[in-house]
Amino acid sequence: LLEENAAKRAIVPTFAGQVPDDWNSAPAFDDSGWLSTSGAPGGVGYERSSGYGHLISLDVEELMYGLQTTCYVRIPFEVQDGLPRRLSELYLSVRYDDGFVAWLNGVEVARANADGPLRWDSAASASHEAGRQAFDTTLDLSNRLDLLHTGTNLLAFHGLNTSLTSGDFLISAVLEGGTVEVAGGEYPYL
Repeated sequence: LLEENAAKRAIVPTFAGQVPDDWNSAPAFDDSGWLSTSGAPGGVGYERSSGYGHLISLDVEELMYGLQTTCYVRIPFEVQDGLPRRLSELYLSVRYDDGFVAWLNGVEVARANADGPLRWDSAASASHEAGRQAFDTTLDLSNRLDLLHTGTNLLAFHGLNTSLTSGDFLISAVLEGGTVEVAGGEYPYL
């Protein structure tokens, strides 16, 4: 449904209220002023030494290091007509350093190292090093298939770093859907 190198937009907020509350729910939200990237490798983040450099398409070090622990990421994607009702499985794979909250079409579906309510300047509650070769976190969202609809959908992340001077930060994701055997045959894994 959504590849790691999918087009995405990101912003590192600099003050409270800068980004309207519906940034994570409205596919039609105007993010034209945000940073954008598409293509491989697909990650949003930074690396001050070595480790994540080969995963980052949009480097936000200049905006985050020493300044901010939060980065918002929006990843719109298209779902073909009829596909949502054929799916029986949904998986979100995430590489992250250090925390995140994820929304699918405005509904929170996952969080890691994100305690309490979120603010524009929230920080991760613990440190986490992302997998450098493979995704280290895959979440089963099959119970949230009802959130998908035909047309434009939105996967959004509130990425969190542990501190202003953390040496690295990363948000990178894949969303996959599939089916199990059904009467009359099996749909392929998508």
